[in-house]
Amino acid sequence: MEQKIRFLVLVAFSPQTETIVEQGCNLAKRYNAEVNMLYVFDSSRTKGFFAKPEDEDKMKRNAEEQFIEYIERQRNKYAIEIKGVFIEGRVYETIIDFAKSIMASLIIMGTNGATGLKGQFIGSNTMRVIKRSPCAVLTIRGKEHRTGCENIVLPLDLTKETTQKVEQAVDFSKMFKSTIRAVSIVNTNDQKIIAKLTDQMDKVVEDVTKYGVSCQAALVKTVKGEDSLPLAIISYAEKVNADVIMIMTQQETNPTEYFIGSSAQTTINRSNIPVLSVLPRKLESLDIL
Repeated sequence: MEQKIRFLVLVAFSPQTETIVEQGCNLAKRYNAEVNMLYVFDSSRTKGFFAKPEDEDKMKRNAEEQFIEYIERQRNKYAIEIKGVFIEGRVYETIIDFAKSIMASLIIMGTNGATGLKGQFIGSNTMRVIKRSPCAVLTIRGKEHRTGCENIVLPLDLTKETTQKVEQAVDFSKMFKSTIRAVSIVNTNDQKIIAKLTDQMDKVVEDVTKYGVSCQAALVKTVKGEDSLPLAIISYAEKVNADVIMIMTQQETNPTEYFIGSSAQTTINRSNIPVLSVLPRKLESLDIL
């Protein structure tokens, strides 16, 4: 018996909320997934603003009533079953705990895009969710996106994590019945490296197609530069009309927890195409291709 696909869709009544909800509901309709919409009321952000505790309670009640009305409108709009959950708590902790409790297959949430340090920071709640989530996280920047997930762009290199990336991409392509478009970004003229990448990409296509998944591969040349790799990935994804860019967000060594890999952050912050972030699995749980 196959595990039920469950989507956790974050509702925050931000300008992105409609796009996030539309993407989540349309994906759910197409892939027969269960939709769980979550609103987190973070009282720690409101403390000190009210002279009386009852004023804060009133704000919470109003937020919950607004959320209940919103959920009902979405049920009527998309004609699917939607579970609405209103929880008071810290945002990222509540998201992680709830995702675990329902065994979510995917979290769908927004990101505000590049801010500060040349776009290397992302919102702390988004970062923490991506880093600690028990499942993949689809982040959406902007307000206009195609629905569906027919083309997954999968950036690959010569690192040891490549096998894990491919294995997880296969899992998601099966879920969404997608084509995997594997791409390696080349910023060197070293023919040995290029030949090794070419061989690797050929092997990826061979392995992925064994699982009944459509796969195409490409090498894309770019110049060296601080953001050249993620920007080349985004450019390629736009060229092939990708629905999703899939990245692996293992942390780089850094003295502060507010960083994940710089290339991953730039991709999340700069891409107008939704980004699917997955964490490396423990080696003992992998079925190596």
